[in-house]
Amino acid sequence: MNQPLTTARFFAILIGVFLLIQGIWNLVDPPFLGIFTSTFLHALIHIVLGIIGIWTGVKTGAYTFNLFLGIVLLTIGLLYYVEAGREYLIEILDVNEAVAWLNIGIGILSLLVVLISKKPVRRVTPK
Repeated sequence: MNQPLTTARFFAILIGVFLLIQGIWNLVDPPFLGIFTSTFLHALIHIVLGIIGIWTGVKTGAYTFNLFLGIVLLTIGLLYYVEAGREYLIEILDVNEAVAWLNIGIGILSLLVVLISKKPVRRVTPK
């Protein structure tokens, strides 16, 4: 790790570890903590997002990961409260109200991390 551990990188690693643990748990013994329901696909998505979160936190891209994660989780959480969206979320991902609230919370927190973080500077190499 060549760069200092910023808020965005720390959050990406932290949420990545959480998503990885939750995904593995839901593959082995769902529901996570007896509350957060999941399908096989939902668990796999969490595992992939967890690995990407840890990777971007250690290497580069945490800002973009947090922005993406915040938008996706907030959208899924809010979509649960739209009647037509709820049916699809329950059928495909087995989202319950606890999962919806967790997604809303993590989505907002992720977007707040993006707001307080400095946007990464793109380095342009001269030819």
